[in-house]
Amino acid sequence: MTALAADAQRDYKEPDLLSIQVGAAETIYKGALVMVILGTGYAVVGADTANGRFRGVATAQADNSSGLDGDIDVQLRYNKVETIACTGADITWMGYKVYISDDNTVALAATTTNDVLVGEVVDVVSATSIKVLTIVPKTEDLARADLDEDALQAYVIPVSTMMDHTGIGLAVSATAGTHNINLDTNVLSLQTEVANNETETSISWFQFQMPPEYVAAGDVKIRCIITVAGAGTSNASTVDFSVYRKDLDGTMGPDIVATVAQAIVEDSYTTHDFVVTSATLSAGDIINVKCTTAIIESATDNIIGEFEPLQVLCDIKG
Repeated sequence: MTALAADAQRDYKEPDLLSIQVGAAETIYKGALVMVILGTGYAVVGADTANGRFRGVATAQADNSSGLDGDIDVQLRYNKVETIACTGADITWMGYKVYISDDNTVALAATTTNDVLVGEVVDVVSATSIKVLTIVPKTEDLARADLDEDALQAYVIPVSTMMDHTGIGLAVSATAGTHNINLDTNVLSLQTEVANNETETSISWFQFQMPPEYVAAGDVKIRCIITVAGAGTSNASTVDFSVYRKDLDGTMGPDIVATVAQAIVEDSYTTHDFVVTSATLSAGDIINVKCTTAIIESATDNIIGEFEPLQVLCDIKG
């Protein structure tokens, strides 16, 4: 692109205005409180409805009473001070949040069923009229139960936190029976023992606490990206994971990984996901994770397993 040499016309919109497609058979009047329902996305008149999200106040009528979803748009304003009807307001309402009763009326929390947030009271005009600074809700304004459930979130496990079977951090050198840290130029990575006409079984551990955003019993996977490298010949080398939930009394549960050991591909980094049976897991739980590799060299030359960073993938809200 080049700098302007003449006047240019740009598309723009006024601050605090937006347009949303209107739902089928909806008539939205000018001045109406407007919302969307999670999972649908079309504008509907404000109501005390589950999963409703206030989007603004209509600046003009949008009559889609004979139309289908999305046939017309409605323009909304938000982040404005609006005079809105209510019941029983007095000076004690000042500073409180108010919620949709219908497309023309708001009420305090606990007097509506679904608490669809509209904004905060900035002035009390009368018992039946208040001024509200309207708010399009941010994530932090929503109850956890109302948050969208995200796709699996990846949490990288630093190699420096991994341990051998005695609880000691991994060495920067080959050690019998365990993985080691490879220190290359500006890079730390996890490696297996070197195998030469033999099977070398290496083990390491890490501990992980399920994050606060984790959805109880939601999907959990251990992700491993690994290859076998070297001049030798790999003969069915494998990688495997075990996961043990630690109870509050310190006892360890059984292995809850459902995926069996996976074959490691030679000379190609390949992703392996190990599915955790997560029915007993909740946010804050601690799991102990065991990584086991069997590097099998069937000729008479060296091979070694090399990892990309390990990851725990969790189903979260927030």
